[in-house]
Amino acid sequence: IADEVFLSDKTVKNYVSNILSKLNLRRRSEAAAFIARREPHKDD
Repeated sequence: IADEVFLSDKTVKNYVSNILSKLNLRRRSEAAAFIARREPHKDD
């Protein structure tokens, strides 16, 4: 992710950590499941 958006790895890890904290989640996989439950599935 960091390379794609031209940020350092540490910055991205910090952003992810802050997002997880605000959502009261512990892992990225929990965040993915959280989004999957909230977003309607779109056809490709």
